[in-house]
Amino acid sequence: MTNETPLNVFGIPYDLIETFRWILKHIIYDLFYPLTLVIFIFFFFQSVPSYFILLAICVSVISLCYFVFYWIQSIRSKEKNTGTYDEKRGWRVEMVNEINEKDVIYEIGFVGDIMKMRDYTITFDKNIANFFNGIDLIVGNLEGIINDNKTINILRQKHKSAILNYLANITEPPPKWLLCISNNHSADYKEKWFYATQDAIDERSNFSSFGEKTKKQFYIPKEGINIVSGTMWNNYKNDYNSNFREINLYHNPDSFNILYPHWHFENECYVRREIVKRCKSLFIDGVYYAIRKLIPKRLRRPPIKTYQKKPIWDLIFGHHTHVPQPIVVVPNSKNHQNYLLAYSGGNFTSSKWIAKHQHGLILRCQIAKSNKTNAYTIRNIEWSYTKCNRKRKDKNVHINIDIEHNLKNTYDFRAIKVLKNLFIVTICYLIFTPIISLLFSISLLSLIVVFFRALGVIGIQFFAVWVVSRLLFKYKK
Repeated sequence: MTNETPLNVFGIPYDLIETFRWILKHIIYDLFYPLTLVIFIFFFFQSVPSYFILLAICVSVISLCYFVFYWIQSIRSKEKNTGTYDEKRGWRVEMVNEINEKDVIYEIGFVGDIMKMRDYTITFDKNIANFFNGIDLIVGNLEGIINDNKTINILRQKHKSAILNYLANITEPPPKWLLCISNNHSADYKEKWFYATQDAIDERSNFSSFGEKTKKQFYIPKEGINIVSGTMWNNYKNDYNSNFREINLYHNPDSFNILYPHWHFENECYVRREIVKRCKSLFIDGVYYAIRKLIPKRLRRPPIKTYQKKPIWDLIFGHHTHVPQPIVVVPNSKNHQNYLLAYSGGNFTSSKWIAKHQHGLILRCQIAKSNKTNAYTIRNIEWSYTKCNRKRKDKNVHINIDIEHNLKNTYDFRAIKVLKNLFIVTICYLIFTPIISLLFSISLLSLIVVFFRALGVIGIQFFAVWVVSRLLFKYKK
């Protein structure tokens, strides 16, 4: 076991502050309504000690404060999506560098996280097929490993072998896939299943894998194109996953270099200001300290070597946030070229019912080689938001282009339908009030008093969250 494995004990990749933020994010987005219902129950059973009520209210207040924190984050984040909406296609397009189309040598596509589907099947809409039609290669992050054995563990990620069949059917004829197996869930089932997953992918026609540390941290689909992967952390210690801190070792100065990193943060719609600065420095300076600062403090190591030539990256497409983040063009005044930075592709496939996990971003990019400068660069790009439509009865997830968000040129997963949920809670309370009154011999008047007291606290919190999330959480136009 090497000492450079990017994680700490118990699989927590963060320091204390980051761990606290991670817990708060999951409480807010996944458990906020249950917490408010707990407050209601505390008010109903007035015999509950007052400090329990105080604790529940404090947690909700902290959650509300964290919403305000993200409002501030949204204001500080100046990133906005690039591209012009094409009504005929239904997605956005952008000419990154003015280059003749005849100089295009390769077209490559990218998707975000391919999450576990459990017992759900996957179907792709014809719009997805049209988007990737004629593509030379699609790169995706296979979150977890492939294992058909039945296991019960909600924290580990594994796919059934059928996932490869679903991906192969995305276009007709089937495209060539490059699946990244370097992420925080790669070692969930230890070394045996990591290499079994790698073999299962590589043995399949039109499929290749990369992300193994010793031999497959990079992939060369065509001479002059170099794709490098690296994860910032892993849930379990291992010495076979490619590390983010080593990506510069596989940079090829004579190629078009693509970085496909697995970030150390998740569930964040707005890019942190320090992440913006350090990512863009990889296009302009490419120096190692920019990478080192991206890694949590407790996991940083000294620079591994001094580079004679700066390892500048031409395209970065990130993953692991599970929600789409902006895609921007980064100009470089030193060589007068434009680079492309897609902070995160969100979730390409997901069987989860939570709305925030059902959205992704896909990208199609033309790589050209100018005979005049003998340099590789990006010509034209096309990108689109995607949505996973989960059909519970049919056990199917249908993936389609998200035209609504393509038109808005923004993605905000905080569509918390607060007033609707509050209305449902009120109706349920009014229906069950007489029943509770009869069963527990409590007067209706007492129940109504409890209702209005609880409704006052919960209603104020819901309304405050609604105001912050719906009116203030928006990408800059």
